[in-house]
Amino acid sequence: MKILAIGNSFSQNAMAYLERMAAAGKQNFVLGNLVIGGCSLERHCGNMESDAPEYDFEIRSLGGKVTLQNHKMRHALKSDDWDVVTLQQVSGLGGRPDSFEPYLEKLINYVKECQPNAEILLHETWSYEITTEHGSFLYYDRDQLKMYKAIHETYKAFSKKYGLRVIPCGTAFQIARTMDIFDVANGGKSLCRADDGFHASETHGQYLAGAVWYEMLSGESILENPYSVDGISFYELMSLKKAAHLAVQNGEMQPL
Repeated sequence: MKILAIGNSFSQNAMAYLERMAAAGKQNFVLGNLVIGGCSLERHCGNMESDAPEYDFEIRSLGGKVTLQNHKMRHALKSDDWDVVTLQQVSGLGGRPDSFEPYLEKLINYVKECQPNAEILLHETWSYEITTEHGSFLYYDRDQLKMYKAIHETYKAFSKKYGLRVIPCGTAFQIARTMDIFDVANGGKSLCRADDGFHASETHGQYLAGAVWYEMLSGESILENPYSVDGISFYELMSLKKAAHLAVQNGEMQPL
């Protein structure tokens, strides 16, 4: 399966372990990722319209990774026969529906023009850690659950509007946070990086995001996947797998 993300650092987080997960599950994933840090739908749309060579185009396949700099969206979209193309809003605007249009519609139409046989998915990003100093957190009153609900409802609305499936990473993060082991307010581990509180942590957070993508894209349960990451205990691994599986199967956050 060939997957292209039109994303930013959050798609990098989600794809960090994804190809290795797929290989462990006897799946062959080719991953493409068009990356500009902090890139919004508005900026993606502007780059599309101006044909700007502003992207790092990361390609992962067969255990290797290459990065092509100064790349154009058009070239990446037409570089292969992509089975899946993902779109996402920059995380801080994920719960603000007014920031999505008209950019999302234009990007969807462009992807369909370039790759008429590809399925377009929306990547639902996660809410920030309660400790973060990120300025965008103020819009959500520095309330993690409020931010998650805003993001979730926004993605659900656009999923319905355009008939697209959602990769529910934000839901998986929030399910995991109902577990004592990942409840930061009561001494649990954070799923976000300690230095910024919004990117996925390099072990638990990136594994969790990748697990959601794996189950969504492969159609196989992450519960049966043998891949693990150094620094994640067996109990933590099983907890993350459960959160990812529940998010994909239910599509909604249900406290455990």
